[in-house]
Amino acid sequence: VLLEKIQNLNLFWQWMVGAQSTRVTINLDKETEITVNIKSKTDLNFEFSPKVPNTFEHVSGCFTLGLNDQIGELVVEFDYENGVVYDTRGRVCIFNIPSSCDLIVTPVFFNAGGRKLTIDKLIPSTCKLKL
Repeated sequence: VLLEKIQNLNLFWQWMVGAQSTRVTINLDKETEITVNIKSKTDLNFEFSPKVPNTFEHVSGCFTLGLNDQIGELVVEFDYENGVVYDTRGRVCIFNIPSSCDLIVTPVFFNAGGRKLTIDKLIPSTCKLKL
């Protein structure tokens, strides 16, 4: 776990989120579970980027937990699906031999009772997976 203090020098950002924020970086192995206790008086912004072998062109995803979403325990699991398939020249593959495909990673949220929750501000992470 890496903690990094961030000074907000911009007066507008100081008014919006405070003069100082903390960035927490956590690297998790596959199938790893951790418990994180967070106390916040504002929305929490999360950025995630899966580290998958044989991938390239990574684009980080993000989600925001508003104050209403921070009530009680929240379980986050990461799900993935394969997307568009490409040939060796990076074109969408229809008849050629495929060389890579999009890998889309999306967090799925559950409350303590196991009920699936919807988070409005969510952008999935993507990368290309070599086939």
